[in-house]
Amino acid sequence: MHKKRVLVTGGTGFIGLHLVPALMRQGYHVIAVTRSENVSYGAEVVKIKDINDVDWLMLFQGVDVVIHLAGIAHTRDVDPVSLKRVNTVPVVKLAQALGPTQKLIYFSSIRAQVGAWRQHEVLDDTHPCPEDAYGRSKLEAEAALSVIRSDACILRPVPVYGPNCKFNLNFLAKLACSRLPLPFGSFLASRSYASIENITSMVVFAIEEDLRGIFTASDPDPLSLREVVSLFRRGLGRRAMLLPFPPEVIIKIAKWVGVADSAMLAARPLVARPGKLLRAGWKPAVSSQQGILNWASNEYNKS
Repeated sequence: MHKKRVLVTGGTGFIGLHLVPALMRQGYHVIAVTRSENVSYGAEVVKIKDINDVDWLMLFQGVDVVIHLAGIAHTRDVDPVSLKRVNTVPVVKLAQALGPTQKLIYFSSIRAQVGAWRQHEVLDDTHPCPEDAYGRSKLEAEAALSVIRSDACILRPVPVYGPNCKFNLNFLAKLACSRLPLPFGSFLASRSYASIENITSMVVFAIEEDLRGIFTASDPDPLSLREVVSLFRRGLGRRAMLLPFPPEVIIKIAKWVGVADSAMLAARPLVARPGKLLRAGWKPAVSSQQGILNWASNEYNKS
């Protein structure tokens, strides 16, 4: 039986560090394309200097599936030109280099569809209207794929959590790991998150089922910040210790310490369920609640 060869760009990013070994456990031969030297999980490694200076035709020889993760994953202090250069242009180049039978799974972002928050639930077919340069760079890549490779699978993940996650969720994990009472008891707005276990299971499902089209990538149910921290601390074997301060007060305090954006996002809703994936037959590896418990347990054991 042919052992599928899967090439993963961004193999040492947060998702890549979990996805590559997960694919290897499923029996795939994995090639990790990365700029980093720190690859410790036993995959075949191709080291590059610049993602826009790669001979994709040569790299794709003998490859069955390409998973494109590489890109700028944050928006602060990044100019639109750099975002387009890293998040859009390489997608066009690698899509053009693919053979007719090679499968492409592209990691876009929910920000290609909506801004950082939305009052009403985001559906898979909600008309895309990104609100920043990051989202626009991802949507441009999606548009290019619709022309070059309409058979591609495009995943739009919401914020992804798990051990070694980045940015706001990493900051939240550090707060939750502390033994201090936290002022999130009144943060009740529902937001969608995605566990790294569910993200990796979505990729395996997309490969095995030859999934095509655009899919929201999230845990089955949204959670409020109060629920996330309560679950996280339960995973650590601790009480929640959440104080019911009004979110508006916390946002004002957050401005003084330079984390106002994070506090404002946590206080506002963004619900985007994986409806289309579920209808296609994908079954979550973990529930929303279990995913947070696993994250806490693994984050604590990591440190």
